[in-house]
Amino acid sequence: MGELIRIGEEWVDDETGQIYTQEELNYLSDKRILQAHTDYCKRSIEYGTEVNYHLIKLSNKESNKMRVKERYKFNMMHRTDLREIMASDKLSLKEVGFIGRLTPFICFPDNDVKINNQYLTLEELAKFVGFSKNIMTKVIKVLENEEIIKVVKGGNKPPIIYFNPFLYSAGREVSKDTYMMFAKSKYNPDLKYYIDK
Repeated sequence: MGELIRIGEEWVDDETGQIYTQEELNYLSDKRILQAHTDYCKRSIEYGTEVNYHLIKLSNKESNKMRVKERYKFNMMHRTDLREIMASDKLSLKEVGFIGRLTPFICFPDNDVKINNQYLTLEELAKFVGFSKNIMTKVIKVLENEEIIKVVKGGNKPPIIYFNPFLYSAGREVSKDTYMMFAKSKYNPDLKYYIDK
């Protein structure tokens, strides 16, 4: 193919005189790119190098979806189990409020709660959530019994609250220690594996 010259809505090859519509030109262009990428992948396999470039097919249709935020981290919720919990009468408004107040502060990869990158004492946590220390202690006990959180206490350090990653998770993966902490949780879809362990 020689150089293409545009005449109206068509393109003409200056060497052969072949006339191309915009649609034919798009097809040929896509075909060349696909062939070049296929050759690149074959060479990468042959040389034992990584394939660092991938093709993405763009839809011709205009999407009715828009990105809301760029460069933000999102916590994941496993909604089916959460709906069951929230719809049941097992939790009071205080427990639901506690969950809602702290889930934005779940950190990756341990699924623990840090506020301003720090663990809070029970007194600080109660103040942050808006509870008295007694109510805070009762709420934590209920949520631990329901396997929604685990609280790990250690010496003079503030308690560390871990959220069950099978309900709330800071990412698609969690640290192995956190996973094992909740491995026998009733919300773990792989629970059958752990029953005999």
